[in-house]
Amino acid sequence: MDRRVVAGRRRRANRVDLATWAIARDGSNNNLNGLAWDPTGAFDATGTPAMYFVDQSFLYRRDGSGTATSLVAQNDTMDWLVVSATVIFVENNLTTDEIDTVGSGTHALATLATSSAFHVVEEGPLSATSVIAIANTSYAGSAASPIASSTDPNWVWPSASAPQPPHPLAGGYVVLESNRVLDRDELVYIAPGQ
Repeated sequence: MDRRVVAGRRRRANRVDLATWAIARDGSNNNLNGLAWDPTGAFDATGTPAMYFVDQSFLYRRDGSGTATSLVAQNDTMDWLVVSATVIFVENNLTTDEIDTVGSGTHALATLATSSAFHVVEEGPLSATSVIAIANTSYAGSAASPIASSTDPNWVWPSASAPQPPHPLAGGYVVLESNRVLDRDELVYIAPGQ
């Protein structure tokens, strides 16, 4: 691996092959917190692939290079999002965290669940009608229904992902489990029926 030493620290060299890839600024929003792809344009019935993203207070649909349409305004900080054919799930940081839904077509915002801490699991099938989230850093579930939990308070779950087909782990969840007391991190696979 190519490495460079800068001010006494090691840093990875730029790994983008500029002969085959280009980097360009697409937009200039500040404090972007999450993005999600709708590969078929099903959510807003556009019929073309679309990207949705959130900054501190707005949910946007990217319409073209450098242009975006604001769909939902919110006074609180919106973070991660997951898009499906009928709804977008948004992690919304209030005094207590919320998982909010944004309806297709109307873009109406509604609260699905609250907790002291939520982290929406990245990705998920486009046909999903619920969202998997990590709540209070120790359990994962469909909004308010736990499906798995950590029984040791020193092991917390800061993030997770849902592998998609054709990946061999599709159908389950890969959770990052972190223990700062032991200074250790592990990946845990949670699968239905296990």
